[in-house]
Amino acid sequence: MTQPDNDQASTPMYQHPLERGAVVQLCAGMPEVATRELSEEEHDDLLLLEAALLRRSLVQAATTLALLGIAGAAALALFHWMEASAWHGVVAPVVSSFLLVTGLIALFLPLDLLVRRSVLRRARGAGYVRVFEGTVNAEDFTDKTRHWLEKTGLMRDSVDAANVVELYAGHNVVHRINGEEPEEWLSVILTKAAAVPEDPLVLDVPGDWFPDAADGAMQRRRLTETEQAEILVYAEAGRKRLNLIPLMWGLPVFVALVFLMNKLLQLDTALGSWASAAIAAAVTGYNVVHTWRKVRALSEDAEFGWIIILSPGMFPESAGKVLRDSGATTEFLPASETLWSFAGRPAAWRYGAALLPRS
Repeated sequence: MTQPDNDQASTPMYQHPLERGAVVQLCAGMPEVATRELSEEEHDDLLLLEAALLRRSLVQAATTLALLGIAGAAALALFHWMEASAWHGVVAPVVSSFLLVTGLIALFLPLDLLVRRSVLRRARGAGYVRVFEGTVNAEDFTDKTRHWLEKTGLMRDSVDAANVVELYAGHNVVHRINGEEPEEWLSVILTKAAAVPEDPLVLDVPGDWFPDAADGAMQRRRLTETEQAEILVYAEAGRKRLNLIPLMWGLPVFVALVFLMNKLLQLDTALGSWASAAIAAAVTGYNVVHTWRKVRALSEDAEFGWIIILSPGMFPESAGKVLRDSGATTEFLPASETLWSFAGRPAAWRYGAALLPRS
């Protein structure tokens, strides 16, 4: 793809009103439209729910501790009854594993309930919820939040019907969906990204950019400054991940392979270690190269300054079936081939630049 002449769409006489763009926050494609004060009944319900969570955390902690005590007493009885070699060879590993798993459960389950109680207490103290209203972006297959909301059974079936989702203040936890409380605790991911311009300057894509660009099959528009800044944030996040890849991939793979080859396959220690190091290095190298290429492509997109637009009925055969069957205007970044927007709304994966707390 050749470097374009940006002067065609950036003459000093032309200044689009949305040139800088704006940052929007969406929940499954629905914008935040208002805040609503909690009623006295809702305050009382939250207070009761806080007390119930506290009781559940105490009951879970007590139950787990009781199981630990029973397992310890049983292990001690078996120690006095069995031979030492048999006890150490069979019972000790089983009991140790049970105590480890039960101990982790005793730690995390009550802690999770206490965190939820803290969220409710803060929401009750804030006294309001955030209201997101509109139609969901059903064309966006990157939207995990939409799938989570639909699983509750409280979302309206028609894609054209407006939904109302209320989240607690300061936390992305669902309070109500269309006026009803979900049965389970539901934490969602919000999309916070540069808005798609409503009326951008659109030009045809030259045929030498893409093989499928002929006959107006693709169009282009300029990046807003806000979109360009967002892309650079993703590129910088990728650069930071490059330093973590050896710890995230290389070390765990090396340790797992050393255990597999030396303990389970009974290979020579030196041979197993060298083979494990080689495989771990290959896995690390692949991830480093893959991430570096993505970072470089995103940087090129920011510098390139264009977004490619695919309108309904114009998708090439090389596009995925989901895109060709969606019937929605779709935008993507040309160098990184990253999906950017669906049906005039930012793609849901674009929450990484400013991910809000998920409690």
